[in-house]
Amino acid sequence: AVTTAVSACLLILWPVFFPSVFDERRWTVGKELLFFSFLLAVVAFCNTLLSMFLDNRSFSIDAFLTMTGYTVLVGMVPITISVLLKQQRLLQRYAAEAKRLNEDKKQIVKEHVNEISLDEKSRKYILLRGDNRNEVLEMGIKAFFAAEARDNYCNIYYEDAEGLQEILFRTSLKKLEEQLKEIPELWRCHKSFLVNLAKTEAVEGNAQGYRLQLYKGKLEVPVSRNLNEELKEKWVA
Repeated sequence: AVTTAVSACLLILWPVFFPSVFDERRWTVGKELLFFSFLLAVVAFCNTLLSMFLDNRSFSIDAFLTMTGYTVLVGMVPITISVLLKQQRLLQRYAAEAKRLNEDKKQIVKEHVNEISLDEKSRKYILLRGDNRNEVLEMGIKAFFAAEARDNYCNIYYEDAEGLQEILFRTSLKKLEEQLKEIPELWRCHKSFLVNLAKTEAVEGNAQGYRLQLYKGKLEVPVSRNLNEELKEKWVA
């Protein structure tokens, strides 16, 4: 009961209170193993306290270390195997699906290569405004690549004559998204990213999920896992 309660609290509540630690963009096998090692230590500590209470004994370091050793021996092998299998399964899944999405996109581009969108002609420029006075950036829609949330700021990625550029605006990503809501090519693909799908060159997949490749792979934008199906719909639209 103690093991179940402690595990549930850590697995459910910690991502809520420490979202940056559990950001899927930073997920690695090592970090997951480290987290589960910490979970085992907390489980051992709580079980030690319970054992002391039931036996009417005071807490001792020796008892805690003994309980920790037993817990780690019992738990680390299945946890390690589980994490490695999860990593391999996710890697194969997202890599295969990304390959299929790229093939579908190439076919669609080939079939519509001679089509001209009048709507695209009418949307030549966008105007981005920050919260600071005179913080304005005007550019062609084709020059805009993505925007990334950074606390109370947004990092805007765009292209000019010198190549890929980035500029920091004092505004939230939500406000920026509201300014650009009339542009259908722009998509909030992640809680921290707004991307121009028209500038996306390919989809890559690894154990962390999908990654959108822009500007010859020099700019990579993550896709939230809960938006995987929406990506598939938008990618071939």
